[in-house]
Amino acid sequence: MPSLWTSLLGVINRIQKLRKKAGLVPTDDVRMEYHILKNPEVVDIDGTLTTHEELIRNAVRGRLEQSAPADSSNANLIVEEPQEINSLVLSLRILRL
Repeated sequence: MPSLWTSLLGVINRIQKLRKKAGLVPTDDVRMEYHILKNPEVVDIDGTLTTHEELIRNAVRGRLEQSAPADSSNANLIVEEPQEINSLVLSLRILRL
């Protein structure tokens, strides 16, 4: 079972790569969201992200918020991709503010 710390670092890494892929620079203000697609090992990713919110905010320059699975706010969508971290699969979204 992957450690929560490994999962946390994996999420931060994936957000940074997704921002770069979208052509964003660190000073671009955006909204970042995630939704759990698959979590077979029942990793407490929600609790981990909440506990380490300040670390995430400093690493990716913003908050990572949980989104609803049917959230259709695509008008402001910059990029959205599923990301696999060990057995955990998240949908990460970056949206314009």
